[in-house]
Amino acid sequence: MHATNLNEETSTALGTVIAIIQEHGFFKGSVTAFTTNNLLVGVNASHFDAHTSTMNFFYLNFPINIQNKRYKFVDGGPVNPPVLRQLKSGAEVIHTPKSDTGHITFDFNQAKGTLGATFNFTFIDSITSKELMFTGEIKAEGLEFLQR
Repeated sequence: MHATNLNEETSTALGTVIAIIQEHGFFKGSVTAFTTNNLLVGVNASHFDAHTSTMNFFYLNFPINIQNKRYKFVDGGPVNPPVLRQLKSGAEVIHTPKSDTGHITFDFNQAKGTLGATFNFTFIDSITSKELMFTGEIKAEGLEFLQR
């Protein structure tokens, strides 16, 4: 599930996702949604790369009861790697995370509605089939509770 905020124009979410994507450069995204349905938390961010005319999107979901510690990304684990989606010249590309690579470390405070996290994982470039590293940091605040 990708948490979405149907009313992003009035979103209270603030924050950044700053990352380095091997062979693609920097992702300097603004958090566009930081939401929960009391089961999962979703963080969405976007970044426009003017150099390549590419719109980049970042999506991460995790259980609301996640413990503040480091998790390895493993099949069937409590948290999966973020998804990286790109739009360029009307074409959509979703890069698939490589199984069982990387990790994420959480500092999530549900009561304050804040998230700090660092991550590192490998994805398969959907165009070149190369394995590329995606390393970064998430800082978000203004967690919104969605109506069921």
